[in-house]
Amino acid sequence: MDTVVVSVRVKKRVKEILEEAGINISEELKRYLEDLAWKIEMKRSLEELDKVLRRIKE
Repeated sequence: MDTVVVSVRVKKRVKEILEEAGINISEELKRYLEDLAWKIEMKRSLEELDKVLRRIKE
C-alpha cells in the first residue's frame, strides 16, 4: 500500500499536553484518519447497496 505524508498544525499547548500525557500523536492521527476513511467507504457501500435493493424492489 502506498503512503503519503500529511502535515497538521495544532496549537503548541495542545502538542505539549498530548506529549506530557504520553500520547503518540502520529499514531493517534493515523488511527483516527484510517477509521474515518473506513466509515466513509462503508457509508458509500451501503448507499450503493441501497440503490441496488431499491431497483430490485421496483
